[in-house]
Formats: sequence, structure tokens, C-alpha cells
Amino acid sequence: MGNVTSNVAAKFAFFPPDPPTYDVLEEEEGRLVVPGVTADKNMDVHTLDTKAGNKVVAMFWKHPFARFTLLYSHGNAADLGQMHELFIELRAHLRVNIMCYDYSGYGASSGNAPVTSVVKLKVVDTSIWSMASSVSASYTLRTAATTNCASASSPT
Repeated sequence: MGNVTSNVAAKFAFFPPDPPTYDVLEEEEGRLVVPGVTADKNMDVHTLDTKAGNKVVAMFWKHPFARFTLLYSHGNAADLGQMHELFIELRAHLRVNIMCYDYSGYGASSGNAPVTSVVKLKVVDTSIWSMASSVSASYTLRTAATTNCASASSPT
């Protein structure tokens, strides 16, 4: 009965854009890019391998003077392709780096999206802020609770 309940709940809770609003391509020199998004030397596209062997798309938006990194979990009816204008604005106005990712079945990602992969970028835990909307809050709250995020730290 539990599987039936969770399957029904998932149909009402998750609305990935269909078709996805972006794709990821590899340039000749091996750099990953998102066609249609203006080239930005301060935006890196990554595909992260999960323990289950799936690929998760993540983007890291760098600000040259950032002291903090914002871990952004988008809402249940968007993918990263719809969010890039917001990331440009947040990066500029808040002067932060932004780490964002897609979930399973969203955008160009497959499998489960482990937010703990931000550790691979060697970002200092106490300089991470968490931000989420809608059902994505559970991923972000779990990360904030299990790491020493700035939002849970005392200021230094």
C-alpha cells in the first residue's frame, strides 16, 4: 500500500517541465555548456555521478567577490533551464556563488540528485547558505541539518 500512496503523491507533487527546457552539450575542449544560455566564464556546468550510477546536472555560478555560496533548490514545476535569469540576478545582487542542481526526472538529469555533491567543489561548509522553494525545501533542509551551513552557524 505504501508504494501506491507514494506513487499517487508523486503525481500530484512533481511537475517536471515536459519537454525539458534545456540540454547539456560538450564542447570540443570538453567543457559542458547549456545551448541558448549566453556564454558566461563564471558559470560551470557539471554532471555529477550518483551512487546509483545516474547523472545529475548541477551548475556553479561564480561571483568574483563572493564570501558565501548559496545552495539553491528549485521548485517542483521548474528545471534549471528556467532558472538561469534568476541565478544571474541573485549572483549580482547578493554577491554570492550559487550551486544549483536538478532532481531526478528534471531537465537533463537522470536518477536521484544528491545535494551533498556540493562537497566535491570544496566549498567551505560555513560559507553555504541554503535556499529552496516548494517541495525542494526537504532536500535543502536535510543538507542544512547535516552540514555546518552558514544559516545554522554563528557569525564569525
